Amino acid sequence: MILKFHSPTILNEAKEVIQGDKPLWIHAEFKGFDNGALELDTITWRISCSEKNINEAINEWMVDEENHTMKLKTENIEGNFKPLDYNFAVSMLGQVLQPNKLVEYLDALQKIYQVIPPPESDEEKEEK
Repeated sequence: MILKFHSPTILNEAKEVIQGDKPLWIHAEFKGFDNGALELDTITWRISCSEKNINEAINEWMVDEENHTMKLKTENIEGNFKPLDYNFAVSMLGQVLQPNKLVEYLDALQKIYQVIPPPESDEEKEEK
């Protein structure tokens, strides 16, 4: 799926619901151009850019939220980049996926980012 979503920072700072089209995320090398779109494969959890012939794991990417660009951790491209961490990935998925698949995908993401779910409370255990 092509990555079109609002950055988590923009969503967190918004005082009202954001209307209109979601921005297209592109490879940083194509900043300012119409190509270089990034795509996410939710089976392999890899992000690809066909113009750059790149296909790497989601946790190998860095993001520049201000410019809606991404690059690999190994690429030497200037910008305000930070790692594409679990919180960013969750925000991104919440905007690009169908809600009925979200829980399944979040479970897979927890494994990739090695996130340990909180232990069940006594109340949750009793409900089962």
